Amino acid sequence: MYPPGLSSGVALVSLFHASYAHAYHMLIALLYSARIAATYLWVRTATRKELFKILDSVVQGEPATITYKGAEVLLQSPSGGSKLARAVKRDTLLVDPDSIIGSDTELMKELGSKWEDEDKLF
Repeated sequence: MYPPGLSSGVALVSLFHASYAHAYHMLIALLYSARIAATYLWVRTATRKELFKILDSVVQGEPATITYKGAEVLLQSPSGGSKLARAVKRDTLLVDPDSIIGSDTELMKELGSKWEDEDKLF
């Protein structure tokens, strides 16, 4: 099956100092490349549309499974509100925080007197 306008295209390409056979092969290569590029763009756009449809359904609360290279990936919307609401409270200190603050009374008195002296300078 020949593409439409082949003889006109070959005649046009042969104007650039190419033989008829060389012009024919150049035009066929150009048309083939254009077809491959168009197919790539079409598939890419269709895949992107499908992916966004899947993501929209996940955001609405419906989990989706995608198979990629033999592995299944489960997509689901996080439940329980905001990220802060799902945070887990953890104890970071091994002792009571009040025991750290009031542990050295002499140091606190010394620092208090230094701060009072500095406040008098202002």
